[in-house]
Amino acid sequence: MTDPIKIYFHIGSGKTGTSTIQAFLNNNRKILFSDHSCLYPNTGARGKNYAQGDCRNHVGFFKNNDNTEIIQGIRDFIAFSREKKIKNIVFSWEGLFERPRFARIIRDAIEGFDDIRPYILLYLRRQDHWLESAWKQWFAMKKEYADFDHFVHTYEIRWKDFLTIWSDYFGIDQIIVQPYESVQLEEGLIENFLKKTGIEYKGNYWIEVEKQDYNLGLSEEIIEILHLNRNYYPEGDSSELQNFFSNSLPDTYRKKPYEKYSLISPRQRIEILRQYEPVNRYIAEHFLKRADGRLFYEPWPSGNEPWERPKGITAETMVPIFAYLIYSMVSRREKSIWVRMRETIKINIKYYFWKFSRNKKS
Repeated sequence: MTDPIKIYFHIGSGKTGTSTIQAFLNNNRKILFSDHSCLYPNTGARGKNYAQGDCRNHVGFFKNNDNTEIIQGIRDFIAFSREKKIKNIVFSWEGLFERPRFARIIRDAIEGFDDIRPYILLYLRRQDHWLESAWKQWFAMKKEYADFDHFVHTYEIRWKDFLTIWSDYFGIDQIIVQPYESVQLEEGLIENFLKKTGIEYKGNYWIEVEKQDYNLGLSEEIIEILHLNRNYYPEGDSSELQNFFSNSLPDTYRKKPYEKYSLISPRQRIEILRQYEPVNRYIAEHFLKRADGRLFYEPWPSGNEPWERPKGITAETMVPIFAYLIYSMVSRREKSIWVRMRETIKINIKYYFWKFSRNKKS
């Protein structure tokens, strides 16, 4: 009997380096396939070129197809892997964890295959850090939240509920939980991820993740501007304005990878950690088999640690931002005009050259 094909569904969660993982897998699709017997499928490929091309993650595959199409798609990737004698298949979309309806669809897709071993791979970030990061990325632009404190006190992190559903479909032993914190990722995020899929990182050739593949985020001042304008976004969608800021402002207004600016006081962090301590203990004991019940190892803060509340937007911080924006818009407009003029000149030169040649012949 041949070895089973292992299918890893990297389901999230968000704000745990998923962009970096997906960029690495996408950049190394051919290398993973040819050198490591691993298919990171290009789900939009035609002609079964699943191991080629560009497909950063699988959000489109799951969101844009109905249940039948998803089931058939997964089975097609399995058939392709059998044909090519591939040992591992990896899917990645961080939105799967909080959409557990897909657990049943995935289970239905692989049910009845004796040579398939599914694994659910999940990274979890400590709740206080997750709330802070999620606010900066998504929730500051939502109309329903008056401010960050309102968000912290009303948003519910439902890890236990979602894990219960996923484990009901696949079994606790098939769920791989990895805490997302530096002390438990000493080898680095990519090496940790590959190790869980049975692939050795060190000693092999890889195309590394470039700077633009990181989710850099925006600075505290820009997040505050986005939040103050939340009522003007269509249905809370601020991506267009976020992209405008990202493309128009210098790097000084972008948050660097792993850079932190704290929106939460030490006392508030302690309150959040106490609120979620029972959930964390449950996950540590049931999914990581840790007798001490510790999911995260980073020490809790002291309530007396120094902390300054973010200053928000002032005239001194706002004026340079909008000066940069105006300069960038004018600069791009002038550049656009010059490009159009250059193209017009090139067209005219070609026309007059053609006309001159024609007149000369006649």
